[in-house]
Amino acid sequence: MTNAVDVQNFIDGTQWSVGSARRANESLLKNGNFEGVADNLNGITWKEIDTGTIYWRMGKSPLDYYSNAYLAYEEFDVLSKKLNLDMKLSSFNRMAAVACLLGKPFNVNRLELDADNRGLSYSNALDCALHDSDALSDVLSIAFKYMEDNDELVEQSYKIYLQLLDIFEKEHDIKTLIVMAEENWIKRKNCRYYRSFTESHGYGKYNDMFLDIDLAAVCKKMKIDYNGLHAWRW
Repeated sequence: MTNAVDVQNFIDGTQWSVGSARRANESLLKNGNFEGVADNLNGITWKEIDTGTIYWRMGKSPLDYYSNAYLAYEEFDVLSKKLNLDMKLSSFNRMAAVACLLGKPFNVNRLELDADNRGLSYSNALDCALHDSDALSDVLSIAFKYMEDNDELVEQSYKIYLQLLDIFEKEHDIKTLIVMAEENWIKRKNCRYYRSFTESHGYGKYNDMFLDIDLAAVCKKMKIDYNGLHAWRW
């Protein structure tokens, strides 16, 4: 279990990073270092989502932080279009779920949709499904390749999301799938696959600090009556 000091120290650290990146961007913009600005917007997006999710887990509204994250995403989107920057930022896979929760549009073309990568292909498939993208079929073809050869916790988790989204045929009723998804989040605490990912993926002590925003986004999109730990209430 994490304690109050751990949580507050983490929040303080994320918000210091956000402020530092914002200040740095003022100078970077003046010097024309637009890739540096984009990198900082990536970090801002991550940190604001992290902070908001921690507050959500504490029972407090994440809206201010999630809205700030979405603004950072929009800044990058505008900047990249204006300067024709072909950059795909890692934070945007998390932003896709947050945008769904906020009821905001999201440009899936900012994702690395052609990435031949196990975890990223699953995340891309989920994000395309959340935002009704025409790219879903192509992304699923990559994801299927990995799902055919693997059946670990990450595959089990995404299969449940995609069943709830009616992309895959349901193997259980909705209530059972939700319970399984909740159990999968708890299992992440000791799952070595998630050890190399950021804290918000729920490995180790961070499992008690964060929650499953992907499950929340799926339930919101599908209008599933869910009131558990990972439910979106705002």
